[in-house]
Amino acid sequence: MPCSYEGKKGYVRYCCEAVITRPWKFDETFREPFTVIRHLDCNEFADALNPIADSVDQKVEGLCCCKCSEEGSMTVKIQINKTAFVPGEPLIYEFSVDNRSQNVIKKIDFILRQNATFAGYSDRMLSSGKPHFHTKKASFKLFNEKVEIPVNQYKSFKGAATIPAIPPTGLAGCNIIEIDYNVIVSCYF
Repeated sequence: MPCSYEGKKGYVRYCCEAVITRPWKFDETFREPFTVIRHLDCNEFADALNPIADSVDQKVEGLCCCKCSEEGSMTVKIQINKTAFVPGEPLIYEFSVDNRSQNVIKKIDFILRQNATFAGYSDRMLSSGKPHFHTKKASFKLFNEKVEIPVNQYKSFKGAATIPAIPPTGLAGCNIIEIDYNVIVSCYF
């Protein structure tokens, strides 16, 4: 069975219903919702324990599109202790920011982004019969701090954040909702 999931465009819900039928009275119906959490063994994934790292070098430009507005660049490097997690487990991270721009970085966000893609078919007469896709993104903050990284300075951050109670990647058993996750570091001037 697919894991329970709640979204604006779709959901997977479970409930237990009991009906008391008595010939001399109206039927009484009781409904009680419950959550299904699929057991996920991270050991089933070959690269689950492998650390993951990435680096991005980004040019920082001013408001104008001409060469005179170029304000430098910055490099963000990130490393995470492994690639597969279960809810409640710590995600151990290390990221660094090298600010070679002309601006002071004032805030950094490190988020876990959930991408839920919903597939649906139109029931209109002139429909192509092909599925339509809609993606909803939800963010879970792992690190959100006001920091100061002055011009031409480098700063690194280490920590651990707890993975929230969220459904697993893929939503196995459901062929109309696909879920995946990624982590994002955002720097603000």
